[in-house]
Amino acid sequence: MARFEQLVWFAFVGLVATGTVGCVVLQSTHDSVLAELARTAGELETTTGDLAQTTSDLAATKAELAQALAELEMTRAALDAAELNVNELTQSGAACARELDEANSQVSSIEAMLRKRTDEASALLSEVSRLSQIEAETRERNRIYEEVLEKFKSLIDAGQLSVAIERGRLVIKLPQDVLFDTGKAKLRDDGVVTLTLVATVLSTFGGRMFQVEGHTDSVPIDNDKFRNNWELSAARAIAVVTLMTKSGVSPTNLSAAGYGEFQPRAANDTEANKQLNRRIEIVMVPNLDVLSNTVPIK
Repeated sequence: MARFEQLVWFAFVGLVATGTVGCVVLQSTHDSVLAELARTAGELETTTGDLAQTTSDLAATKAELAQALAELEMTRAALDAAELNVNELTQSGAACARELDEANSQVSSIEAMLRKRTDEASALLSEVSRLSQIEAETRERNRIYEEVLEKFKSLIDAGQLSVAIERGRLVIKLPQDVLFDTGKAKLRDDGVVTLTLVATVLSTFGGRMFQVEGHTDSVPIDNDKFRNNWELSAARAIAVVTLMTKSGVSPTNLSAAGYGEFQPRAANDTEANKQLNRRIEIVMVPNLDVLSNTVPIK
C-alpha cells in the first residue's frame, strides 16, 4: 500500500506538471508513469483479490476453529461426563463387590446351616425309625406277655410261676422250691411237669430268644458237686435249658446264665426273703437288632 500511495503521488505530481508546464515533462516520462500506474493498479487489484480471499479463508478458518473449539468443548464435556460415569461405575462396582461378598458369605452360612439341618433331619429320621422299631418291639412283647398270662393262668393261680415285665423284659419267674431240692441241680418230677408246660408254650414263639437265669440265696455251698452258688445256679439254669430243648424249644433260641446270690430280689435277712431269692427266671431277650445298630442323638 505504501508503494501504491507513492506511485499515486508521483502521478499526481506529473499531471500537475503537465498541466502547468506541459511542455516541460517528456512524453516518455509520462508514459512510464502511466504504465507504472497501470501496473500498480493491477497489482492493487490482485492484492485486493488476494486480500479478500485471505479474509474469506481467514473467516472460514475462524469458523472451522470455532467449530473445532465447540467440538473440543463438547468432547471435554463428554470426557468429563464419562470420567464422572467411570467414577460412579467404579464406586458402584465396589459397592456391588461388597454386596456380592456379603451375599456369598450369607450363601455359605445358609449352605452350612442347610447341611447341619440335613444331618439333623437324617439323624431324626433314623431316630424316628429306631423308635418305631422299639415301639413295634414293645407292642410285640406286650402281645406275648398277654398271651403268656392267658396260657399260664392255671400255673400262676397255683403259685407255680409268675409273669412280669421288668426293665423292659418279659420275665417268667419259677421258685426254686418248685423245681429243685435244696443244694441240688436235678429237676424234681413236679418241676419237670411245670417246665414242660412252659417250654411247650414258649416253643410257639420261634423267632424269640430266651435266657434261663439261675439265682440262689446267700447261704454258702461247698460240696463235691458245687464249690459255690455260682456253680449251683449255673447248673440249675443248664438243667432247665436241657429240658426245654427236649420239649420243643429250639437250642438256637436258648442260653443259660448263673448269677449265684449276686442279684437278689430281697435282702437275705429272713427265710421268706431267701426263698424269694432262690429262683429260676426265664427272660425273653429283647430284639437287639432294634437297639444295637443305632446311636443316640446328642
